[in-house]
Amino acid sequence: MTDRTGQQLDDYQLLRLLGQGAFGEVYLAEQIHTQTRVAVKVLTTPFSHKAQEREAILEDFLREARALFRLTHPSIVPLLDFGLEHRIPFLVMEYAPNGTLRHLHQKGEQVPLTIVNRYVQQVASALQYAHERRLIHRDVKPENMLLGQQGQVWLSDFGIAAIAHSERSLTTQEMAGTVAYMSPEQLQGKPQPASDQYSLSIAVYEWLCGVRPFQGTLLEIAVKQGAEAPPPLRGLVPVSVEIEQVVLRALAKDPARRFPTVQAFADAFAHVSNAEHGTTFRKPLAGASPSSASIAPGPGSSQAFAPPAPQQEPYSSLPPIAASPAAPTREPLPLPASVFPFPQGNAVSSSPTSFQNRTPTETAHAGDGSARKSQVPLIPVSNATTSPPFPSSYQQSQSATRGAVTSAKSAASRRFVLLGLVGLIILALTSSITWFTFHHVTPPASIHVTPPASITEFLIPTADSRPGGITAGPNGNLWFTEDYGNKIGRISPSGTITEFLIPTAQSYPIEITAGPDGNLWFTEGIGNKIGRISPNGTITEFHIPTSHSHPYGITAGPGGNLWFTEINSNKIGRISSNGTITEFHIPTAQSGPEGITAGPDGNLWFTEYAGNKIGRISHGGT
Repeated sequence: MTDRTGQQLDDYQLLRLLGQGAFGEVYLAEQIHTQTRVAVKVLTTPFSHKAQEREAILEDFLREARALFRLTHPSIVPLLDFGLEHRIPFLVMEYAPNGTLRHLHQKGEQVPLTIVNRYVQQVASALQYAHERRLIHRDVKPENMLLGQQGQVWLSDFGIAAIAHSERSLTTQEMAGTVAYMSPEQLQGKPQPASDQYSLSIAVYEWLCGVRPFQGTLLEIAVKQGAEAPPPLRGLVPVSVEIEQVVLRALAKDPARRFPTVQAFADAFAHVSNAEHGTTFRKPLAGASPSSASIAPGPGSSQAFAPPAPQQEPYSSLPPIAASPAAPTREPLPLPASVFPFPQGNAVSSSPTSFQNRTPTETAHAGDGSARKSQVPLIPVSNATTSPPFPSSYQQSQSATRGAVTSAKSAASRRFVLLGLVGLIILALTSSITWFTFHHVTPPASIHVTPPASITEFLIPTADSRPGGITAGPNGNLWFTEDYGNKIGRISPSGTITEFLIPTAQSYPIEITAGPDGNLWFTEGIGNKIGRISPNGTITEFHIPTSHSHPYGITAGPGGNLWFTEINSNKIGRISSNGTITEFHIPTAQSGPEGITAGPDGNLWFTEYAGNKIGRISHGGT
């Protein structure tokens, strides 16, 4: 490892080494112009690689980094910048002074259930957000879960793990730390969103028990991940059967037998863990403020899991002990299907849909002969003699009433049968007359079928340019941004495409709109600028005063101004036709403004993704 302390990468002075990860070093750094403290991750690319292979690694890095730059979520560490300095790739992230969850909870430590639940909710929310944008983390583990300044959990190393998991950039020791959290399908080189759910459940297992489910050498762990069932949780720590079922389902070898989404896993885990403590489950809002779900390190966070009060084992098939015949039994926790959609008596192997619409008897026998040893037997259903559904006096009165009305029902049923037959005859005659009248008197009406729409596609000259925003412009042309191509494209009504290179390299243009001045205006997410392009292709750029603001959406507004959102700086920007920029703070911290549009009332309206709000700003900035 090369210690780069004291060196400068682009605009960042490296102050000291914070740690070394699987594929790079992390430094505390300072942005030279703003003197802002940030974390800079320098990726390690071995110099033994061939030139062509090394270039492929750098291309992988740039592709993943551009995708990461669009991720804005309270539980994802904010990516402020990235680049290549002398062919050395680096990422600039917000500094997390409290370290990682690996540092907070050392190996062998058991974490309280309430704290584990808070971790799960935040990490799962971040993963779900990424999965909906077709991004897979690939390296979910406590080492990649940071603690922010307010104690909130930040998931880091999103997507960049795709580079780290290549044999060309990982040593055997580094690979061993990652394989322990890898799903069977990911070990086969086929990661999918369910793989992140599996990795998170490994972390949950470790937090609850103090140990990971599979131990051994790199090869032994890999074999166990694909072939062995994890040891039951209740053999290691006193948790409820319901919690064990949720965790074991997320650890299913077959991805199809896990929860349908990582958020479904988090919802089920919250339900059973909150129920164990007698609290009500409430699904957290996607935009909940960090303080509402923060994890402040305290004395309780380092204590072992406190065992609950002794109770009779509700799933035991053995008779009760003679010395304590009055020992109370605990009924199984009722789990709503929308939150916990799988049979309570089958922890791993049964498909959730295979038990729908079955009686308790059918369900109890559905897995006969095929259940695994790790499965938990079903609870026997109590009969009506010991727990009648209604009082006996009510049942007797109902029997008497049924006897009194039986004869009346028989007489009435015969009359209804006769009336029904008469009605059917009348209906048949009416239908025949109607059919005859329609087909022999009324001429058939012509039916017009709209032909299917015809789609024509036009290939962009630059390969893998990743077109993003698009808008109509002057002279009947359309204008669009090319994220990866770093260009603005123009396409004529006939399909002729012309591209114009943006002066700032790797500026990452995102959205584009037509301005009232006849020009096109666009946001440069990484370039931190607002761009203007004339109908003939002349581009002018304007720096945004706040560094790393990450401009995103843009729209035309009143007074000839353009308005845009700043995701990272949490502001709304206004730029005049001559390039003067004014910024306005959004009251809700870390609200994550994205889309913006002009409203019919003369105001500007914008979305706050993380704040879960709709914002309105007047043309004066209120």
